[in-house]
Amino acid sequence: MNQLDQLGTRINLICNVFDKWIGQQDLNYNLFAVLYTLVTEGSRTQKHIGEEWSLPKQTVSGVCKTLTGQGLIEWQEGEQDRRERLLSLTEKGKAHAAPLTENAQEFSDKVFTTFGDTRTTRLFADLDALAEVMEKTISENKKQICGKC
Repeated sequence: MNQLDQLGTRINLICNVFDKWIGQQDLNYNLFAVLYTLVTEGSRTQKHIGEEWSLPKQTVSGVCKTLTGQGLIEWQEGEQDRRERLLSLTEKGKAHAAPLTENAQEFSDKVFTTFGDTRTTRLFADLDALAEVMEKTISENKKQICGKC
């Protein structure tokens, strides 16, 4: 197994554990993504949510239709661009989603307190550095390929 495979295995493990926690909140990943974004960031577009959580547009749209039907979110025109449709939580939606942010903060605090400040700082720095190396490698490969054309 090469190192990218090992990295993928570990990322999947973390995603699976996070999905398990989301399930304990009586949600799935897609519902969590929409509700959590709206409760923590305020009004947003479907496009923003999809890009932030790596969800297809159709998935976000389906979740939003469900949440609209439940009276948890509503649509509004954008202030600067009337064609833009912003999603926001209704009062019912805010009440429904409020415990979600509290639970997420509590989970995060427990996990990273146990993991430790030093290890957490090092982990995030190492992941940032890895992403930078990967981006640089992709750019270099692109230059090499385009240079052969």
